[in-house]
Amino acid sequence: MTYKILILFYFVFQFSVFSGYSQKGTEVVENLEWEGIYSMNINGTDQTNVFHSTKGYWDFEKEQPYLLNYIPISNKSVNFNVTNTEVIPLTSSEMAIIDVSKIKSSFDFKTNITDKRKKFYAVVEVNEVRKNPASGQFEKLVSYEGSLVVLESPSTNSKSAYLTTSAFASGSGDWYKIGVVEDGVYKIDYSFLNDMGVDMSSLSSDAINVFGNGSGLLSENNNDFRHDDVLKNSILIED
Repeated sequence: MTYKILILFYFVFQFSVFSGYSQKGTEVVENLEWEGIYSMNINGTDQTNVFHSTKGYWDFEKEQPYLLNYIPISNKSVNFNVTNTEVIPLTSSEMAIIDVSKIKSSFDFKTNITDKRKKFYAVVEVNEVRKNPASGQFEKLVSYEGSLVVLESPSTNSKSAYLTTSAFASGSGDWYKIGVVEDGVYKIDYSFLNDMGVDMSSLSSDAINVFGNGSGLLSENNNDFRHDDVLKNSILIED
């Protein structure tokens, strides 16, 4: 059975394109700076070597670096079209860290939207390492160019941008609500779930999801955008 945990965290939601929108394009040119290999403490005792760009992070599940680039926007729907990328080969030290079986053959650019202190940002996310399909060489991204298209919609059609399929739909699993009263990093462990009444004997760790909207109080302006559903959050699961 699938279990999902409802918790109040920050949100990131996938962009959507709707009819009736006008488009405004912004050219994006990003040069990546790489920090080099360093050691990270992941559970208080174990150390693991990682590497990523200054705007990136290390994905422990996929065992490779990913980029997150935050771009301020004025609306809630965007699209990003990549026009050019530049790469350099991985060093032997970097090759020793990654799991080559999980490396994609291309840079998979994805565009999401998040809010920080009531301001919206387009988030361009991409795997920073690829396996060149032609040469078989493993390469890391050092720069990219593209066009960020912001989709402007008239206020009369604002309701069309709301989510229409609820995460609470029938068959979506069992839900538990957890309140977060202070900022910080929270851990949900075996004992916590067991005390909540979750059947841990049949629970698979990859069936756990965290949903929540952390954008603060609703605006008093009825024309402002707001979500009509909870949004899936990114989590790290350690078995």
